[in-house]
Amino acid sequence: MTKTFKSEDDRGPWKAVYSVLLEDPNFLQLHPEVRLVFLALRLSRQCNPICLFPLSVDALTMATGLTRDRVEAGIMMLVETGWIAVEEGMVWIKNGLRFSPGWSLANPNHVSFILRLVRGLPKRKIVNDFLKYYGLSHPPSHGVSHPRSHPPSDPPIPSGIGYPIKEKEKEKEKEKEKEKKKKDLAPPLKSSYGEFKNILLTETELKKLQDRFGPKDTAECIEQCGAWLKSTGKRRKDHYATLLNWIKKHQKEDKFL
Repeated sequence: MTKTFKSEDDRGPWKAVYSVLLEDPNFLQLHPEVRLVFLALRLSRQCNPICLFPLSVDALTMATGLTRDRVEAGIMMLVETGWIAVEEGMVWIKNGLRFSPGWSLANPNHVSFILRLVRGLPKRKIVNDFLKYYGLSHPPSHGVSHPRSHPPSDPPIPSGIGYPIKEKEKEKEKEKEKEKKKKDLAPPLKSSYGEFKNILLTETELKKLQDRFGPKDTAECIEQCGAWLKSTGKRRKDHYATLLNWIKKHQKEDKFL
């Protein structure tokens, strides 16, 4: 059902954000739920032009449809990955102002408005951090402050980390599993036996032959089969199967070559 708005005020404040955010590799590294929490923060009614505003977990829970625990976990992950800062009920989307369409710190009128917003905020460390981040001086009680002549260069947006466990750690676990599977699937190592070292058997294969035919007959057959392969230049893919048939044949005839 489409909602009918009685006036423009019913629609809430207009928000704008660059669509490239949705394609940013660092943003895409975040878990989908964390991305949802971030977008709900950025588009919330409380979010002002400087993206430093009161934090309402209840509003985020309603907007995202997530449980309160999942929203709080998403906020914590955004803090840990450097996308936002939180202090005593206030939240600051760190690059919100920098990448907000229509706002520029090079515009004195914009700066004047930004500092008026800052003056209306509680005196907290997060507010001072915001001013320092954007190279702004703390606004006095009256008058207008301007940006410092050389504002700091834009810090890189921090890389996202997966959720609920770190993606890098998750990838490491996957690599370990792959290596383990490779080892499990890899054929067992074979050793060389006989005078000419041309009979290849695993320890398990050698033990099977010795248990079945006895160490003496097994050793003698290895020597004879190795000499035969050497003299004829023939090759066998499976020396265990070759020896098995060889020993059976010559034990049946009660003789060896």
